[in-house]
Amino acid sequence: MIRLKLHELMAKRKMFKISELHHLTKKYQKDGVDRRVLTALRNGVVDRVQFSIINILCKVFQCEVGDLIEFVPDKKGQK
Repeated sequence: MIRLKLHELMAKRKMFKISELHHLTKKYQKDGVDRRVLTALRNGVVDRVQFSIINILCKVFQCEVGDLIEFVPDKKGQK
């Protein structure tokens, strides 16, 4: 399973509101990344993520993709 670590990156930077992150994404995309998308990413309730959004988040947090996304092996018998 793929696990998003956006909430961890936000916490490390003492960023507790999606509006703060949304504002920072405007530096890399005219209107910023949609707040609903950022909320879903923070809460880990997405099925897919556009590469452009991953790119923007890596720029905002000055991190590598692996700092944002991690692979967690499924438990035996889990699909």
